[in-house]
Amino acid sequence: MFIQVLCTVTLGAPGDAQRLDSLVGPSSKRFMLHYSFPPFCTNEVGKRTGLNRREVGHGTLAEKALLAVLPPEDDFPYAVRINSEVMASDGSTSMATVCGGSMALMDSGIPVREHVAGLSMGLVSDVDPSTGEIKDYRLLTDILGLEDHLGDMDFKFAGTRNGVTAIQLDIKPAGIPLDIVCESLDPALKGRLQILEHMEREISAPRIQDNIYSPRLVTSKYSNDALRRLIGPVGALKRKIEDETGARISVSDGTLTIIAKNQSVMEKVQEKVDFIIGREIEIGGVYKGIVVSVKEYGAFVEFNGGQQGLLHISELSHDPVSRVSDVVSVGQQLSLMCIGQDVRGNINLSLKATLPRPKSKTDISVDEPVAPTSQEVNVWAAIEDVSNELENQGATVGPETNDSTLKSATPAVLIRSAAECDEEEKSDALNLKGDNGSQSASKSEKKTRILSSLSESGFSSRSAKKSKRSKDAILDLISDDESEQKHTPEVGLHSQIGSDKAPMSANKLKLGMRVTAKVHQIRALGLVLDLGGGIRGMYRFEPGMKRDFEVGDELRVKCSSFSTKGIPVLSLVKEE
Repeated sequence: MFIQVLCTVTLGAPGDAQRLDSLVGPSSKRFMLHYSFPPFCTNEVGKRTGLNRREVGHGTLAEKALLAVLPPEDDFPYAVRINSEVMASDGSTSMATVCGGSMALMDSGIPVREHVAGLSMGLVSDVDPSTGEIKDYRLLTDILGLEDHLGDMDFKFAGTRNGVTAIQLDIKPAGIPLDIVCESLDPALKGRLQILEHMEREISAPRIQDNIYSPRLVTSKYSNDALRRLIGPVGALKRKIEDETGARISVSDGTLTIIAKNQSVMEKVQEKVDFIIGREIEIGGVYKGIVVSVKEYGAFVEFNGGQQGLLHISELSHDPVSRVSDVVSVGQQLSLMCIGQDVRGNINLSLKATLPRPKSKTDISVDEPVAPTSQEVNVWAAIEDVSNELENQGATVGPETNDSTLKSATPAVLIRSAAECDEEEKSDALNLKGDNGSQSASKSEKKTRILSSLSESGFSSRSAKKSKRSKDAILDLISDDESEQKHTPEVGLHSQIGSDKAPMSANKLKLGMRVTAKVHQIRALGLVLDLGGGIRGMYRFEPGMKRDFEVGDELRVKCSSFSTKGIPVLSLVKEE
């Protein structure tokens, strides 16, 4: 027969610690070891009537031996219980409990410092009956049951490689010389080290806890008022949370301790506790709340234990929102970010700060070469771009393009500065006042100016062939425009193409084309005109001119140029 001991470890909340009714010492202990010695372990049949003196003594010895290697309560606040069941007994079961309990602590993931092992030293002596002195003796290491029964001493040693954590001496004679006791220390150390080597082969360090499935414990500090709100009347709210989640909640002296069987349960409990009690609000922190009311300018959200914050309409989405009720509704649960507090302590929340920012559409720069296509489609900017273009009329177009850029790509639209556009408008006004002879002269002058501007913009002799084709295309465009003005009726909001009426589109608008436009907006520097078909153009006020325009007025305008963003730049056409 040999010794068999089954040790199991159970983790609990700090409230599960054993309460001690004592006048002195601590009022509770968080580490408990329960030792059980049933009759069947010695091949006997009997009934259990409760703990006896032997079980209490052996369990206390093993508990003190293991207590020295447990982590501090601040680092490991769990309540720990070891249950030792003796399966078979033929030696020192208390020291077997020490070895089995140490391995069980490591296997459960408790960060103990190192292993603890124990063994029992025995003594067999020859005593002189007349004097009572020991004439001869032998020391026994790790005694068996028979040696314990017939021997004179049961000296239990428990400890680590660095020292002893617990000892207990049981003797049958009236006394044992001190030199024999000191002599037993050396073989006890050798035997303990040998047992530790076997234990470390099985498990040498605490197992790493799995964050998903291992028990979790969290301790937090709160005020007494906050803890009262969490407990509720007669503890009803606390019991409701425990029943819904299966977690354990304990409260003592302003400390809240939550223990859950895994990480997912812990997150659910913390979410409920934060909603009832709340936590300290930090700018940039994300909180879950419920919409309690919706206004025209935003929504009020209750979060963090009954506190309210304002979710402004501008913080609902990255896109413009016209109505708050289109995005949120009363009773809806949201994850919001605290973006600040005003001087009165009101909390400002943001929903768009928790949403991914949409990718911005990059506009093609004027300086970048654009390969010409057979059918060029111009995409007009939004009305905001038209307004911004009016504000920045004095800005330059960009750096000059070099010859290599012009060789690789020929511009489809001639882009000129604001000064050149003003000169063009003045020359057109003078041409309208002259006769037919002067009009023909102005046509030739216009062709000359366009050719000279093309030469100045970089059409050198090295790109003569491409320059010639571009010049011919623009001269043909002017000739087509003049022929249209003589033989076709004027173009209104809907251009006449053959016998079918079609709305104005981007690819039909050409330089010099005259159209009827409506005033869409009036700006400080000019007008935003609606050309029909969703096309917007801009007209810049001339110095000293009258500005008695109203939204909806119809004007006769001519497309004189295009801005850097492809927006039509228009000029007024004076009626003859």
